[in-house]
Amino acid sequence: AALNLEKQHLWDTMGRLNQYIYVASALDAQLSAKIAQAEATDPERARALREDVLFYVRQKHQDLLTQLAVSIQGYLAIDIIIKNNVELIKGVDRATTTTVAALRTAVLVAQALNNQKLVLDQISALNTTTSNMIASTSKMLREQSVTIQQQAA
Repeated sequence: AALNLEKQHLWDTMGRLNQYIYVASALDAQLSAKIAQAEATDPERARALREDVLFYVRQKHQDLLTQLAVSIQGYLAIDIIIKNNVELIKGVDRATTTTVAALRTAVLVAQALNNQKLVLDQISALNTTTSNMIASTSKMLREQSVTIQQQAA
């Protein structure tokens, strides 16, 4: 908003400067014509007009042209900054969208991997329990078989 306001201010300033430049050019042309007329009849007056008036009119005209160039450069620079800001906003939006999608995927994958680990841990515990039961049953069977054979003998 501030950049757009400054851009509008520069636009208004450039309009006024163009008006002032037009007036300075017209004044220069009229003074030059008067000085040319005075050269023939009153060279001293012509010299005084040229040195005391025309010089300052031309100097002011040059100052106005310089100020206009500075204003145009500022206007164009602000325009580029505004366009760059729009592109940066688009880039941030795209990056945010991509980052959110990546985070969502990462969370889903992490949850799935965690679930798989829980299942693997449960399967491992079940296998261990089953092995222990088989070993215990085998031991009991062996001990009982030995006891039965000893009693039978």
